[in-house]
Amino acid sequence: KIAGDYTVIDNYRTRDNKGEKHPKSKLSKSDVIEILNLIENGTSQNAIATKFGVSNSTISAIRKGKTWTHLRIK
Repeated sequence: KIAGDYTVIDNYRTRDNKGEKHPKSKLSKSDVIEILNLIENGTSQNAIATKFGVSNSTISAIRKGKTWTHLRIK
C-alpha cells in the first residue's frame, strides 16, 4: 500500500469514529443516553430494541459496556 492510498475500511479504523461519528451508527448520543436510562429503569431489552429499531444484541452491547463506552451512567 502506498502512503496516502486509503480505502473506506481505513476510515472505519480512525480513533475519532466513536458513537454517532461512526459511518454505520444507527443511534445518536441522545438515543444511547435514553437507552441507558431505560435500562436503568428496568425496561426490557426487547422493548428498547423495538423502540429504536435495532437488535437485542445492540442493546445488550450497550448495557454491558462493549459499545458506546464513552457514555456511561455514573
